[in-house]
Amino acid sequence: MGAVAGVIRAARKIEAEEEERVIRTLETYQSDALQVWRDEGAVIACAHQWLTSESVGERLPFVYKDRFVVTSDAVLDNRKDLFYDLDIHPSRRRYMTDTMLLARAFEKWGLRMVYKVLGSFAVSVWDRQEQKLFLFRDSSGSRTLYYFHRNNTAAFSSTKEVLFQLPEAGKKFNDDWIAQFIALPSNVEALDMNITVFRDIQQVPPSAVVIISEEKTAVKQYSLIDPHYRITLSRDEEYEEVLRSILAESVRSKLRSIGKQGSLLYGGLESGIVASIAGRELSYPLHTYTVKPKEDFYDWADSHKAAEEIKALEETVRCAGNIKNKMLTLDGSHPLEKLDNHLTMLETPFKSTDTFFRREEVHEAAKKDSVRVLLNGFRGGDTISWGSHRLNHYYYTELLKKMKWKQLNGELSSYAARYGMARTKLLPVMAKKALRQKIRDSGSMPNWINPDLAKKTGVFELCRKYSYPLSDPEEHDLSDFRKRSLMQNFHWNNEGTASAKLSLHTGLWERDPTDDYRVIQFCLAIPEEQFVKHGLERSLARRASRNILPESVRFLPHRDNPAAADAVYRMKEAWGDFCLEAEEMVREGRLAEWVDMTYIAKIAEEIPGCPTPSYGEDVRFRILSRCLVLNRFIKMHELG
Repeated sequence: MGAVAGVIRAARKIEAEEEERVIRTLETYQSDALQVWRDEGAVIACAHQWLTSESVGERLPFVYKDRFVVTSDAVLDNRKDLFYDLDIHPSRRRYMTDTMLLARAFEKWGLRMVYKVLGSFAVSVWDRQEQKLFLFRDSSGSRTLYYFHRNNTAAFSSTKEVLFQLPEAGKKFNDDWIAQFIALPSNVEALDMNITVFRDIQQVPPSAVVIISEEKTAVKQYSLIDPHYRITLSRDEEYEEVLRSILAESVRSKLRSIGKQGSLLYGGLESGIVASIAGRELSYPLHTYTVKPKEDFYDWADSHKAAEEIKALEETVRCAGNIKNKMLTLDGSHPLEKLDNHLTMLETPFKSTDTFFRREEVHEAAKKDSVRVLLNGFRGGDTISWGSHRLNHYYYTELLKKMKWKQLNGELSSYAARYGMARTKLLPVMAKKALRQKIRDSGSMPNWINPDLAKKTGVFELCRKYSYPLSDPEEHDLSDFRKRSLMQNFHWNNEGTASAKLSLHTGLWERDPTDDYRVIQFCLAIPEEQFVKHGLERSLARRASRNILPESVRFLPHRDNPAAADAVYRMKEAWGDFCLEAEEMVREGRLAEWVDMTYIAKIAEEIPGCPTPSYGEDVRFRILSRCLVLNRFIKMHELG
């Protein structure tokens, strides 16, 4: 595990200088040992991080039966199942590394091994006999893997920078990728998972296998999730119990580490459930980390809601009992402070500027505490705690349409009592929704792409092809949108990229128990009413967390994340620099071939003289921030 790389040339030997450049680049990443395998026309290497007890002293790349050269950036979660399926003798199991298991799995199942192994992985297998290179990436894309293939040269790496050491690989920008980055309103950065911001560098998509031979490259997608599978149980309590059991198993499998274990804790349901379960699994304290707004932020933003979440977090810590929490205020840090460093680390423009700087600071704090695995619950909103008030209202509307009066009466009474509303006011609202298809005006982000680029790349046609909404989905589309978000591989690629690149620099792995195949399949297979029952939004998670979270936290109303407002507040001292950079960007016009600079100039003129809490959620600020990130990235690589 750690950064992997390989160069394979069919027509000639690899020059010593070329190999040295690759190895020297790998040396810049965090590792416990850097090991190299060489053969005529091939060099494969790994900057190995010893994360688990089995991996300490492991030889990577691993040569299996003198045929398969396997190297992996991987932690497997179902080792016990694999021991049984691969007939591993009990005496050998303790010392069997994850890469050895992957080699045996490939020998037995070939490409179908992706349906047998669970975990976070990016794996390469060089078949010396068939002269084929196989590149595997896990279903969520939690580890990165890129490749270059041209003529008689094939190369792969965890990072793009290694591939740029090849004389054939250039840094020309990919118009298709940039068009998607601009056109997509959400934090999704691209829909086509095969491409990157650089034309010469391809990406192994999440849930995919890439097969490279001398003649061609083939990409084969796979899916672990069966959207048609259904689970029906007798009682609500059974759904709750099964979720607790599956989630506990997921947490347990992701705590495997020779270092200390930690978890993000931010006051919400998902992180609280994950941290509380993890604390119960350990015999020593779990280190948790919370990024807290600065004290004067609450007065500036009038954010009593953020203060409520901090109190809820403190109650979670007291209830869990085996948690050692650290509050981080990150004084002096703001999204643009280390932006150049972040762009260098991520090797791509990115949209999550309001959260990534916090994430890096948490990694640094956890590293000082000798934490090697850091849990989170980032995907819990799509899995264990799926739901919202909009989904509840849609559910009640469906009950009304089907004339299920008794059930509707009970649900509306519970909902009204729970949220302090008059039941008599809810019925007219549900009736109006039942009588019209369009429920509300969907919000959308203004279009800031250069029209010529949009036409050239066909980016909006691509959005239609992937059924990707350019505005908020309607209530009646929520379920389909959620199903697509769990099935389509682009929704979480940027999350995996951020996690993987951070780990290469800090040696600390993020693991998300809510983004586990077993959890996802269960949550997608059960009746949707489980997420809205008893007058609760996010009902299943609230009910299943009984005796895990304190009551005050279980029923804490869902709040909008104050991260955007907090990010703007942290930029107060650097606000003048932000305004000047926006003006300079417009004046230089570097992005004119990609961006509608007339619109960008207009919103740059509208930047307030002093930041306000609402400006953090203003669509103009989001567009300007993304535009500045793109401009910085282009400028860095033009100068580099």
